[in-house]
Amino acid sequence: MNRQFDFDRGDIAARYDRGRSLPVETVAQWLDEIGAHLPAGVARILDLGCGTGRFTAPLAARFAARVCGLDLSAKMLAVARQTLGDSPAALVQAAAEALPFRAGVFDAVLVSMVLHHIRSRAGALAEVRRVLGSGGKLIVRTASIETMDSYLWAAFFPDAAAVEASRVMPRHAIEELMADHGFVPETHRVVEQVFAADLAEYCGKIAQRTLSSLAAISDAAFEAGLSALRRHCAAKESRPVYEQVDLFVFRR
Repeated sequence: MNRQFDFDRGDIAARYDRGRSLPVETVAQWLDEIGAHLPAGVARILDLGCGTGRFTAPLAARFAARVCGLDLSAKMLAVARQTLGDSPAALVQAAAEALPFRAGVFDAVLVSMVLHHIRSRAGALAEVRRVLGSGGKLIVRTASIETMDSYLWAAFFPDAAAVEASRVMPRHAIEELMADHGFVPETHRVVEQVFAADLAEYCGKIAQRTLSSLAAISDAAFEAGLSALRRHCAAKESRPVYEQVDLFVFRR
């Protein structure tokens, strides 16, 4: 069992998009990456662990597919409903281990930055395999142990970095986990994305304390790390802030 962060605790959902939103260009980059691996004629996509819906509506718009965003957190879904606006995408509250869908209904399932939050990966993957049609794609966008060196914040919040390292998996373990549950690997690549347009924006995002590993440390440790990060950013020439994210694609 994996210890799950509770996104319904406190007001993190209300602040989440201020701290974790992606630039429009980065969302488009990811839609290109995802689109390159979707099955032909994709009609139904599950955005599993959709949070505030940052990919839910864009997926529906780009691929003209029926998209369902699913999350366990009522507060995150409340924000997602506002985010979706006029999008035809649907939202459902449920656990990844008990998906309320019939077998084989989806052509693709996106699991974006949520693998390390799922309580039972084995239970969730059994459910994903059940709701995916034959030849359907499981697309995993995730942090890994190997990507941690690309996170600027980690050097200034050692307690949070330790929490993060205890939650995320190494790449080989992700591949082995999927193989153990009957998923066939198709591709893996490391995607370098812009997370913030400049260092000032980056500090503002980190200050929201919406990354679950930052929320898990003491207030004193967070404030000390934030002060150090701000000093570092103020002393540097401003630039876009990049992070690395793993993209895995598996076939049912």
